[in-house]
Amino acid sequence: MKKLILATLASFVYLVVVNATLFPVFFPDGPPEHYANTRPSPLLMYSLMAFLITAFLMAYLYPLVYRGGRPWKEGLRVGIIMALFVSLPENLHVYALTHVSFVALLLPAIWVTVIWGIAGLVIGFVYGGAESDAADAVSLTGSHHIQPER
Repeated sequence: MKKLILATLASFVYLVVVNATLFPVFFPDGPPEHYANTRPSPLLMYSLMAFLITAFLMAYLYPLVYRGGRPWKEGLRVGIIMALFVSLPENLHVYALTHVSFVALLLPAIWVTVIWGIAGLVIGFVYGGAESDAADAVSLTGSHHIQPER
């Protein structure tokens, strides 16, 4: 439970800092899709909640899908897979509903995939190797999903 909390907080801080500092550099005009009735100023608490939920879900999934590899690779895999599950379908849906170029919507999907992949790295570093992950996965889920390294 301790590693789940630490991994969630570490990846949350990473996501907030990177998105606050680098997103405006790569997307100075904001996201490529602009919706009707957009708020003049985003509701910051909901954005922070979205980052916290993302960080928690990735930190929770890490020990469940850990395959015994190096923690950084396993974390990267979790982050990329989760990003692809979210960003590609969402951006395809937005493309279907808006007059925005496909390439313009592909760039935010790439952004999410890279940034969440690195957030997964952070989570992998917090959790560490298989021995400690196995104990955490058992305490979180009640079952043995992690295979020890060979």
